[in-house]
Parts: sequence; C-alpha cells; structure tokens
Amino acid sequence: MLRGELHPGRPLALLLPGGGQTRASWARTARSLAAEGLGAAAVDLRGHGESDWSASGEYGVDALVADAVACCRALPEPPVLVGASLSGLTGLLAAAKAPESVRGLVMVDIAIDIQPAGVSRVHAFMTTSRDGFDTLAEFATAVAGYTGSPPAAPDRMRRHARRRPDGRWYWHWDPAFIKRPPDFPRPRLVTAAAALSVPTLVVRGQLSDVVSRADAEATRALIPGATVLDVADTGHMVTGDDNAVFATGLGRFVAAT
Repeated sequence: MLRGELHPGRPLALLLPGGGQTRASWARTARSLAAEGLGAAAVDLRGHGESDWSASGEYGVDALVADAVACCRALPEPPVLVGASLSGLTGLLAAAKAPESVRGLVMVDIAIDIQPAGVSRVHAFMTTSRDGFDTLAEFATAVAGYTGSPPAAPDRMRRHARRRPDGRWYWHWDPAFIKRPPDFPRPRLVTAAAALSVPTLVVRGQLSDVVSRADAEATRALIPGATVLDVADTGHMVTGDDNAVFATGLGRFVAAT
C-alpha cells in the first residue's frame, strides 16, 4: 500500500519502514520533507499495514526486493529510496538490481554487518508480542519498554495495531513474517554494495545496539562515494524519534541527489 505527496519536478523520497512497522512510522519524516518542498511517499511492506498478506507466506529477500523495485517504477520519477532497518538492506539490493529506477539510497540504522545482541533484542520483542494485547494502553506500554521512550497515547497506537475477532490488539503485520524472516546473505550484500552507482547515505543512531560506528563505517567503505550520518540521542528506532539532525540531514541529501 503506497501513499504520499507527489509533486512533479521536485526531488522525491520513497520511504520503506522496517520489519514489523507500517508506513505510519514515517509520518514525522514525511511531514518534514514536505515542509522543505520535497516529495515523499511511504509504503506498507507486504504483509504489513494495509498491504495484503502473502497467501503462501512468502516474505523472502527476493520478494521484498521485487516489491521495492516495482514501487520505484510506479512513481513518476526515480526516487531516493529510504529504508529503515531490514528495508535498508532491501533498498541496497534494489538499487543495485535496478539502478535506473533509483536516484539515491538511504540506509537507516542498518549495515552489512550488524550486532547480534541488538538483532536478538529486536527479534525477541517481535516474537514475545505476537500474541497480542488486551488494550491499546498495554500495547503502548510494551512498545515503550522496548524503545525506552514514554508510552504513547493509546489512541496513537491504533495506526500500528488491528483488533481481531478475539478482542485483542495485534501488531499490524502477518505473524508468518516473524516465523520466517527474510535472510540477507552477506556475500550478496557485499556484491551489491560494490556495484552501487547511486549516491548513498548510511544513517546510524548513536545509541543503537544494532549498528556500531565500526559497522556503519565498514558499510560506507564498501559503497563507492557513500557517507555516514551519525544521529545523536537516538537508537535503532531513528525514524520514530523527534530528531532534527536526522530530518535535516535526510532533507539535504534528498534535495541534493
């Protein structure tokens, strides 16, 4: 499911959320880009938000990459492809596969090599919360426990959850996604990185337990001409934090690419 504000002739960003998120996670970023006169479109990944769930449970790397390329080609002009977490790796492979469909790439708190402990924490949170919550307030408290931020107002969680017939609130994604999460082979990522021909920005939250400074620099070194943006006072959930450094840095990159 793809939605956004498209303005012919203006630089355009296609925003891909991380696994388990919906396009709503990009709302603040999209508003920031629009305020700078830039175009922004956000997409729900397959099996997430308002996109269909795969009848066969197909959420592998090739399917995600094909979806990303198709979304880029559906836009009036090649976008800067902005991917959070696993969508950053999806974007890397998509940009290498179809460079004519992408004008730039932004990888948000993801790298070719990442920290196992941080990844395990993300996976554990998604796994332990897949049985749902009795109330939206309980949902908000669980998310706050993961992010370290104060709980959001319960009503704000509606855009991230759906209520099923049993009366409980569940994440807005197909449970099959976490049962068989996509696997990104390192050799394939390294090959794609070396072949990348579009401007690339690697974004890292300075408090991230998923991407270390060394991880970000190693990925930058593999991608011709790539740069790194360190975002202070934020962790893996860079897109969800109200951080002017990220918004400003992203806006400048999109405008200049």
